[in-house]
Amino acid sequence: HIKESGHHLLTLVNNILDLSRLSAGQMPVDIADVDVNELSQEAAAYLEPLASKNNNALVFELDPGINQIQTDRVRLKQALINLVGNAAKFTKNGRITVKTSYCDLDGEMVCIHVADTGIGIPSDDLKNIFENFTQVDSRLNRNFEGSGLGLSIVRETCELLGWKIDVNSALGEGSEFIVKIPTTYRKAA
Repeated sequence: HIKESGHHLLTLVNNILDLSRLSAGQMPVDIADVDVNELSQEAAAYLEPLASKNNNALVFELDPGINQIQTDRVRLKQALINLVGNAAKFTKNGRITVKTSYCDLDGEMVCIHVADTGIGIPSDDLKNIFENFTQVDSRLNRNFEGSGLGLSIVRETCELLGWKIDVNSALGEGSEFIVKIPTTYRKAA
């Protein structure tokens, strides 16, 4: 219990530091060629124990035609871990799907979808889910561990790197987060 609590506190401190650096525009960016399919599998595999613990199937639908993109590998992996982690945490006896595709016909934008069959998010609360320290319903804090920083970090990362994030969800039906990433890095305005 001491080791688990220590790990949880370290994660919380690191998330707060990351959010502070992102908000201040002080997060270092390391742009390189990234294999999106490989990284998506790597990030999701990291959370396989959590998905299995909740009796979830982790499914990949990766477009083999997607070439490497130019982005920050570490930040993309962190964003995917946050999204897949939330899906695994809020889904029990269900399915978590990680899918890659091109968002446009020109192949200039790649979409990474993280979808689940979990509890879903009420439509009235969708506008708040990316706020710092926010969980949709305070009663969820008792059932689901978390600081409410993961989605804030994802949003800030998207803004820093010129990505976009969309969410579709329905209460009781699950959620889908879609990260849209230009294939060629362009510094965010």
